[in-house]
Amino acid sequence: MSPSQRRKSTSQSAVAAIKAKIEEAIGYGVFKMNIDTDTQFAFANAVGGYVDENPKAFKFQIDPDDDTPYKTKYDPRKWLRAGELGVAERLDEAPPETLAADGEVLDRPLCLRTV
Repeated sequence: MSPSQRRKSTSQSAVAAIKAKIEEAIGYGVFKMNIDTDTQFAFANAVGGYVDENPKAFKFQIDPDDDTPYKTKYDPRKWLRAGELGVAERLDEAPPETLAADGEVLDRPLCLRTV
Protein backbone atom coordinates (compact mmCIF):
# COMPACT_ATOMS: atom_id res chain seq x y z
CA MET A 1 0.00 0.00 0.00
CA SER A 2 1.46 3.37 -1.01
CA PRO A 3 1.86 6.19 1.56
CA SER A 4 -0.96 8.10 -0.14
CA GLN A 5 -3.31 5.09 0.03
CA ARG A 6 -2.35 4.49 3.66
CA ARG A 7 -3.01 8.17 4.48
CA LYS A 8 -6.39 8.04 2.72
CA SER A 9 -7.39 4.84 4.54
CA THR A 10 -6.34 6.28 7.92
CA SER A 11 -8.13 9.52 7.11
CA GLN A 12 -11.35 7.71 6.20
CA SER A 13 -11.23 5.77 9.47
CA ALA A 14 -10.63 8.96 11.46
CA VAL A 15 -13.48 10.77 9.70
CA ALA A 16 -15.86 7.87 10.36
CA ALA A 17 -14.94 7.92 14.06
CA ILE A 18 -15.43 11.69 14.24
CA LYS A 19 -18.80 11.46 12.50
CA ALA A 20 -19.94 8.81 14.99
CA LYS A 21 -18.94 11.08 17.89
CA ILE A 22 -20.79 14.03 16.32
CA GLU A 23 -23.93 11.94 15.79
CA GLU A 24 -23.72 10.77 19.42
CA ALA A 25 -23.36 14.37 20.66
CA ILE A 26 -26.31 15.52 18.54
CA GLY A 27 -28.33 12.69 20.05
CA TYR A 28 -27.65 14.25 23.46
CA GLY A 29 -28.91 17.62 22.23
CA VAL A 30 -25.63 19.35 21.37
CA PHE A 31 -26.25 21.89 18.64
CA LYS A 32 -23.14 24.04 18.79
CA MET A 33 -19.74 22.72 17.90
CA ASN A 34 -16.29 24.03 17.16
CA ILE A 35 -15.02 22.59 13.91
CA ASP A 36 -11.55 24.09 14.09
CA THR A 37 -9.88 20.75 14.77
CA ASP A 38 -11.79 19.04 11.95
CA THR A 39 -10.87 21.72 9.43
CA GLN A 40 -7.23 21.77 10.53
CA PHE A 41 -7.03 17.99 10.13
CA ALA A 42 -8.75 18.15 6.72
CA PHE A 43 -6.28 20.81 5.57
CA ALA A 44 -3.20 19.01 6.88
CA ASN A 45 -4.33 15.64 5.55
CA ALA A 46 -4.92 17.03 2.04
CA VAL A 47 -1.53 18.79 2.02
CA GLY A 48 0.15 15.59 3.26
CA GLY A 49 -1.56 13.65 0.47
CA TYR A 50 -0.27 16.14 -2.10
CA VAL A 51 3.27 15.80 -0.72
CA ASP A 52 2.97 11.98 -0.79
CA GLU A 53 1.88 12.14 -4.44
CA ASN A 54 4.84 14.37 -5.38
CA PRO A 55 7.68 13.18 -3.14
CA LYS A 56 10.58 14.17 -5.41
CA ALA A 57 9.27 17.73 -5.71
CA PHE A 58 9.67 18.20 -1.97
CA LYS A 59 13.22 16.83 -1.95
CA PHE A 60 14.66 18.37 -5.12
CA GLN A 61 14.08 21.56 -7.08
CA ILE A 62 15.15 19.74 -10.24
CA ASP A 63 14.85 16.00 -10.87
CA PRO A 64 18.39 14.58 -10.42
CA ASP A 65 17.71 11.91 -13.04
CA ASP A 66 16.35 13.91 -15.97
CA ASP A 67 16.72 17.61 -14.98
CA THR A 68 12.94 18.17 -15.02
CA PRO A 69 12.09 21.22 -12.90
CA TYR A 70 9.59 20.69 -10.09
CA LYS A 71 8.64 24.34 -9.55
CA THR A 72 5.02 23.74 -10.53
CA LYS A 73 4.77 20.94 -7.95
CA TYR A 74 6.28 22.62 -4.88
CA ASP A 75 4.75 26.03 -5.60
CA PRO A 76 2.84 26.86 -2.39
CA ARG A 77 -0.23 27.78 -4.42
CA LYS A 78 -0.52 24.13 -5.48
CA TRP A 79 -0.30 22.49 -2.06
CA LEU A 80 -2.25 25.27 -0.35
CA ARG A 81 -5.02 24.70 -2.90
CA ALA A 82 -5.00 20.99 -2.03
CA GLY A 83 -5.46 22.01 1.61
CA GLU A 84 -8.31 24.37 0.74
CA LEU A 85 -10.06 21.63 -1.20
CA GLY A 86 -9.65 19.30 1.79
CA VAL A 87 -11.37 21.84 4.04
CA ALA A 88 -14.14 22.40 1.49
CA GLU A 89 -14.71 18.65 1.25
CA ARG A 90 -14.98 18.40 5.05
CA LEU A 91 -17.43 21.30 5.20
CA ASP A 92 -19.55 19.66 2.50
CA GLU A 93 -19.90 16.68 4.86
CA ALA A 94 -21.10 18.86 7.76
CA PRO A 95 -24.76 19.52 6.81
CA PRO A 96 -25.98 15.90 7.18
CA GLU A 97 -24.49 15.90 10.66
CA THR A 98 -26.82 18.74 11.68
CA LEU A 99 -29.88 16.51 11.78
CA ALA A 100 -31.83 16.43 15.01
CA ALA A 101 -32.03 13.15 16.94
CA ASP A 102 -35.42 12.37 15.37
CA GLY A 103 -34.10 12.88 11.82
CA GLU A 104 -35.72 16.28 11.36
CA VAL A 105 -33.54 19.10 10.08
CA LEU A 106 -32.83 21.61 12.80
CA ASP A 107 -34.87 24.80 12.47
CA ARG A 108 -31.92 26.86 13.61
CA PRO A 109 -28.51 26.95 11.97
CA LEU A 110 -25.75 24.90 13.47
CA CYS A 111 -23.17 27.34 14.78
CA LEU A 112 -19.94 26.46 13.03
CA ARG A 113 -17.21 28.72 14.37
CA THR A 114 -13.49 28.41 14.34
CA VAL A 115 -11.47 29.80 17.21
